[in-house]
Amino acid sequence: MVQIQKLGSALSVFGLGLLLNWSGYVVSMGADQPQSALVMMRLCTGLVPALLVLMALWLMKGWGRRLKPANER
Repeated sequence: MVQIQKLGSALSVFGLGLLLNWSGYVVSMGADQPQSALVMMRLCTGLVPALLVLMALWLMKGWGRRLKPANER
């Protein structure tokens, strides 16, 4: 389980780096980033996590009906 969490964290940081790079983010510019990079940062901190939470809720909606308690197995 820990390896899956580490892999997920690593892939998400890698993906965020790719998205920021594609959006025009330049480290040396500091806070004066292009508008496209600022929009991507807002999307990655707001919209993307919200969509992932909604997707997780949709995937888990039927778990209560499918799983049996441990004492009934």
